[in-house]
Amino acid sequence: MSLLLLFNGGDAGPVVTPPSEITDRPFFAWNNMADTASLSGGSWVDTLPLNNLKNRKQARVARSTSLATSATRFVIDLGASVVWRVIALVAHNLSLDGRWRVTAGSDPAVSTPTYDSGWLAAWPSVYDSLDLEWESDNFWTGQYSAEERRGLNPHLIHRPPQLRSERYVLVEIDDPLNVDSFIQIGRLFIANGWSPSARILVGAQFGLEDGTGVQEAWGGAEVFDVKRRRRVVDIEIAPLDDREAYGKAFEMMRQAGISGEVLFIWSGTDTERALQRQFLGRMRRLNPIQHPYPFHRSVAFNIGELF
Repeated sequence: MSLLLLFNGGDAGPVVTPPSEITDRPFFAWNNMADTASLSGGSWVDTLPLNNLKNRKQARVARSTSLATSATRFVIDLGASVVWRVIALVAHNLSLDGRWRVTAGSDPAVSTPTYDSGWLAAWPSVYDSLDLEWESDNFWTGQYSAEERRGLNPHLIHRPPQLRSERYVLVEIDDPLNVDSFIQIGRLFIANGWSPSARILVGAQFGLEDGTGVQEAWGGAEVFDVKRRRRVVDIEIAPLDDREAYGKAFEMMRQAGISGEVLFIWSGTDTERALQRQFLGRMRRLNPIQHPYPFHRSVAFNIGELF
């Protein structure tokens, strides 16, 4: 038996073929059921009511009248027992100490829940203290720093371990030290979803798009019309069989188009960068399903963040 090793130039190590896929499996959700649901409970400012959560414009927020837990809770009535896989509160103002909880059941008060997420941190720990400087304000908590949170459109996203099928969903928020003296949320999203069996191919791109306009004055000085920077992801998923390619990917594109909301999560196992790489957006273009090989399908998605 002989062994052949190929070396790259003067390097001491053998040539390594790079992987064709990233280890992350994304998650997509569309057809937001919040818009047709009935929302009730808690105590909300008359001019910023709970029903503002059903408006796609995240600037039209719902704002609680106080920080009391009796004021910051609400029930979602989906009208019937329907399948849901994810729930999100978009553009929230919860503090570093804030937490939230999702329960679901068959009675309007959700007094006997069939699902309970337990209390979830609004800003979970993402760093090991060994990775941070002693002087850092987040050394002990491992949470994002104040600088990392600045300008981020924060999302509270929860995916139950298994798909759920309940009519009533109760959301509770506990944030008694919030300096704003109220809880504010820009959008509610609850839907079924799809996590492909295939993974993200190498070459994926995740970044920011800055729509700021620039004009140059006569004297050469630049004037900026500053816009918010939105997150943008460009990925390809393969290999898919016809069942997923046409039963999920094609249907998501057909139903959502370029105007419908799509909740994107980079990976269910991504903890350190989850708050940065998951967002509510829309597909910027509809890419065709490709047939590069027999029984092998691939599809690309370009999704930009919504505000």
